[in-house]
Amino acid sequence: MTTPALLPLSGRRITALAPGASSFPHHRATLRLSEKFILLLILSAFITLCFGAFFFLPDNSKHKRFDLGLEDVLIPHIDANKEGKLPGGQIIHGQGGHDEHRHREEEESLRNKIRADHERALEEAKEKLRKSREELRAEIQTEKSKVAQDLKKKDNERPLPPVPMPKVVGVNDGDPGDPAVKEKRDKIREMGATIVDALDTLYIMGLHDEFKDGQEWIQQNLDFSVNAEVSVFEVNIRFIGGLLAAYYLSGQEVFKVKAVQLAEKLLPAFNTPTGIPWAMVNLKSGVGRNWGWASAGSSILAEFGTLHMEFVHLTYLTGNPAYYQKVMHIRKLLAKMDRPNGLYPNYLNPRTGRWGQRESGFVLTYNGVNDIRRIAISSSGVTVQAQNCEVFSTVTDCSPRIGTADWSCSAQITRVVSISSPRQCCPRQCLAALTNCLWHHPGSEGCSWLEGFWVSLPHHTSVGGLGDSFYEYLLKAWLMSDKTDAEARRTYDEAIEAIERHLIRKSSGGLTFIGEWKNGHLERKMGHLTCFAGGMFALGADGSPDDKAGHYLQLGAEIAHTCHESYDRTVLKLGPEAFKFDSGLEAVAVRQNEKYYILRPEAIDKYCRVSGGFSGVKDVYSSNPTYDDVQQSFFLAETLKYLYLLFSGDDLLPLESWVFNTEAHPLPVLHLGNFTLPGSPAKR
Repeated sequence: MTTPALLPLSGRRITALAPGASSFPHHRATLRLSEKFILLLILSAFITLCFGAFFFLPDNSKHKRFDLGLEDVLIPHIDANKEGKLPGGQIIHGQGGHDEHRHREEEESLRNKIRADHERALEEAKEKLRKSREELRAEIQTEKSKVAQDLKKKDNERPLPPVPMPKVVGVNDGDPGDPAVKEKRDKIREMGATIVDALDTLYIMGLHDEFKDGQEWIQQNLDFSVNAEVSVFEVNIRFIGGLLAAYYLSGQEVFKVKAVQLAEKLLPAFNTPTGIPWAMVNLKSGVGRNWGWASAGSSILAEFGTLHMEFVHLTYLTGNPAYYQKVMHIRKLLAKMDRPNGLYPNYLNPRTGRWGQRESGFVLTYNGVNDIRRIAISSSGVTVQAQNCEVFSTVTDCSPRIGTADWSCSAQITRVVSISSPRQCCPRQCLAALTNCLWHHPGSEGCSWLEGFWVSLPHHTSVGGLGDSFYEYLLKAWLMSDKTDAEARRTYDEAIEAIERHLIRKSSGGLTFIGEWKNGHLERKMGHLTCFAGGMFALGADGSPDDKAGHYLQLGAEIAHTCHESYDRTVLKLGPEAFKFDSGLEAVAVRQNEKYYILRPEAIDKYCRVSGGFSGVKDVYSSNPTYDDVQQSFFLAETLKYLYLLFSGDDLLPLESWVFNTEAHPLPVLHLGNFTLPGSPAKR
């Protein structure tokens, strides 16, 4: 009996059965839907198999590679019948048998070499497997860094335009004549070594092996393509200044290239409505912002005013006028602004172009009463006679005063100011800014009056922190230009004239000090950072108007003497961060947070030496000091360099040829002659 087909086939014909024959189940001439689906799956699988075989199976050459091994692919096989012959039967290399033998020897030699290389690779692989996971990770990371560095070199190594190298003098030597002094200098040289900020210190001290190590580290590891927010000011004076100084001292191109790469990362900080740069910028995104604590989002005078020296040299070395134009724009903007009493406030808003730290507040009068939490509200304005007043920010909990038409409120006191003359109560509309203090009195349609008045708090001006190096760079811009930048010199002279008139005073003990202008009066406090002014006055004496050179030399000496006294009056003979001249105090710190010393460049002392280097101390008035466990980078860039130079001859980095930036990195005076900086006005 015939068995029916398991699957109906397309095009299959079914013959009719003869009558009376044994019947089979009736066969249909058409296919069910499920049968069609199964057939389609089979066809799809077959097509996929053929398609995959066509594309994914190796071709003959790959089969040959798998069959013969790597050496058979690399080593050509010799056909004895064809070797050495041209189509005409001419033999090229002499007799075929001889050449065949020579080629077979070469082939065998190559095979042996490949086998040896293969065995060596196997041994290296076994050696790798015997290493720990940490060792393997370290090797992989090293190789990755090397590849990344090679790629980075290809991307970044674009040549900078050739410019005449300034004549540098006094880079070497400077040996003192006195052997005892030379011994002290050699001792100083042993103390300092670091990267970037201390490179020029290493070079000046003749530590060329350490300098070479630092150079190699910078070339291989100093990378600015990181997602990090940095201070424009600090990066400029420490990194760009340090790299430029290292380039001028050594002539090594890598330092110039790195300085330019970093400077390009800082340029987005100048993208503000006024061109006054942000205090911080993200090196990757270029997004800038200011310090949260700065007055109303302001930029700081000592930061945006301490870019000129480095940026002028960047334009000189690259031919890119952008750097020079950025700093000159800042100078021109400041020249147009009003300066209270001729002084430069410490804060400037980069959005509005206005000075910061000018705040409005309501002044509450009181007459020496200790409890000033209750504020009287009168139904009429009064004239206030007061010398001491309180400024408050919020007023709450107002309630009527029993038996009067007045009200009283509680206030949150924020600061004390001094008022030198009587003021009138503020007009009623001023009170709209006060919270919960507008009240209707019974039977009155007017609002309550507060005994006091609105004042506008004056700006903050300082020659110490927040302002210091702005004045320093005015003078040094003139010096670095070979004393041709008359605008910088004039601006400096006007600034120090205002400083002398409004900020410099003598204490009752005869010490000359530089105070700070705050809240409308002179605060008789001098910061450690202000001590640089003694040297600034002396450095700027030459070229002073009206034959004032002797006067400014004397003023500089008096400031230096005051700073020396601040050191001498401590237990450790180290200067505090700030000191006062008030209430019988003379050059002495009062607050605990002003008694520390953080390795400022004016001194070095045995109390700062610790096992790992040098550390700041928290209280210079304590005989048992505690350390802050921080060695500032400027200790190596400034403190050690200055100390070393003090024991060196004047022919080492002579001041006629070099100007130190505010981080003590020496930059050469630009004797431009007829050469004009790109972006600067053409010389006539």
